[in-house]
Amino acid sequence: MGSFADALPLNRETIPVYQDFGHRGAIAHQLECFAFIFTAQEQGERAIKLLSAANALRERVNSRRTPREQKEYEKEVDDLRAGLGEESFMRCWNERQTMTMDQAIELALEAAGEL
Repeated sequence: MGSFADALPLNRETIPVYQDFGHRGAIAHQLECFAFIFTAQEQGERAIKLLSAANALRERVNSRRTPREQKEYEKEVDDLRAGLGEESFMRCWNERQTMTMDQAIELALEAAGEL
């Protein structure tokens, strides 16, 4: 809804809850939410890393996006790729494909804490 200042603390609060419950699909969604916030705050590399980690997590646990989420996700990825260039995009993307769920959460929370 555009209120990233409000969204960031809510995401910081909810992702550990999903982690405690072991709800990996919800965690992947939260990582994508963090990425969207970072994109809006012009932190494209962080956003790509989180989108990559979320995508890998979704693949591991077979958690699909809704059609609307998929459309938003694809637009975000395409915009980031165009903005950073293919080489930078792929470097960031590949760096996070092997990240564990806990590492991805740590990255999101660490980055969010810097804002």
